[in-house]
Amino acid sequence: MYKQRKITVRTSDNQETFWSQKAVQRAGTLSDMYLHADSDGVLIVDRPAPAVWVVASICESADESVYSVDDVRVKYIALDQLMDAMEAAHYLAADGALGCLANELFRRMAGKSVEALIALVRSSSTQP
Repeated sequence: MYKQRKITVRTSDNQETFWSQKAVQRAGTLSDMYLHADSDGVLIVDRPAPAVWVVASICESADESVYSVDDVRVKYIALDQLMDAMEAAHYLAADGALGCLANELFRRMAGKSVEALIALVRSSSTQP
């Protein structure tokens, strides 16, 4: 059976994660980096590991047309982590992952009053 090669991605906090070629193709920034990678083949991204891991999990999902928050348990992460992951998905040009994360943010915002939304946004912006 053919085993797909894993690609090493190093984060800004010097953590390494391994992405399948399929997942790298789903993140435009990594896909471009991979085409021009050095001989060691390590792709370096300027984002912290926890956010990159969330994006990787979404990009690794089985169905190319569906990015499910249930597959990666996004609905269980804190709001500040969700926002960091959205920023990382944007940086990585992982449009499917960004859409998945944005849908989760909208789900959390649905039905809340203006005051509750302001409190939600303030609580995420005051976190370190």
